[in-house]
Amino acid sequence: MTKKRIAGLAAAALLTVGLILTLAADRTGLLRKANLPPEVRLLQAGAAAAGSAIDRAAESQSAGRDASDAEAGARADRTTSRDAAGALRLQEDQPPPAVPAVGFTDPDAAADRYAVALSARFGTLEAGRAEELTLIGGAPNTGHMEWTGSSSALHRMLASLRYEPLPDAYGRDRIDIRVVDSGSRSSARPARGEASIPIVIEPVNDAPLFEPGPSVRTTAGSGPQRMPGWSAPLQAGPDSERQTLWVTIETDRPELFRSGPALEADGTLSFEPASGAGGSASVTVQVRDDGGTSRGGSNAAGGSFEVAVEAELR
Repeated sequence: MTKKRIAGLAAAALLTVGLILTLAADRTGLLRKANLPPEVRLLQAGAAAAGSAIDRAAESQSAGRDASDAEAGARADRTTSRDAAGALRLQEDQPPPAVPAVGFTDPDAAADRYAVALSARFGTLEAGRAEELTLIGGAPNTGHMEWTGSSSALHRMLASLRYEPLPDAYGRDRIDIRVVDSGSRSSARPARGEASIPIVIEPVNDAPLFEPGPSVRTTAGSGPQRMPGWSAPLQAGPDSERQTLWVTIETDRPELFRSGPALEADGTLSFEPASGAGGSASVTVQVRDDGGTSRGGSNAAGGSFEVAVEAELR
């Protein structure tokens, strides 16, 4: 037998052994396919016409918002938009807007049972439609919650999802979405898919914090009056705001005062009544900051009080 013939028979024998081992491994499950993770993504307008499985699931998702949900979110949605990068843009302290639609699909699922975890750092999440779902982690109206149930019930929940920034929070946040399946037809090991919704919270100026103190009684010609703690210390708004304040004070009876009235940053009221006739003066205080009024912000606060000046005793 020639060397070429021997080599050919050896190659054929190795191929036969390899085929037998492959079939044996396949029967024992060693070569089974791994469980494919669920595909999770944001749904784009008009994509349902393309007929993808995710977008068909989204049709029931968008139908899940009832009329009351739409009415409650109308104001919020008017101040919400998506930028070129797909981020949800909203304003500080606005009512919670609807979250962009999210869908998932899992072509090799063994069972229609999933767990969906949602989390945000600087806001709370509200699920308006959670019927037929079981809460297995976190809590509603917090920054983290996890639900389990069927894909249709989870899509209804995702359709009703709203995000509300924490009070006075602004900057960047995101909603993280994690979907975990119950295994596939070829593997009992669960797999997970993830997606995120970026969020940009635009700051809105808050009015300064000021409440006038009580009305005051004094006597004409009694000299300088100084009242520490007459009002709370002036503040530019929440702690997150660092601004310059201006105080303007006007009175309808300036002749009753030799100097003032004046208000210091720590809430101290001072004035000196004039000598002569008495009377009652209405004093108006306005406090302004330099934060502006864009996007519906407020930069002023104020109030009025009375100063009663009794005539000098002679």
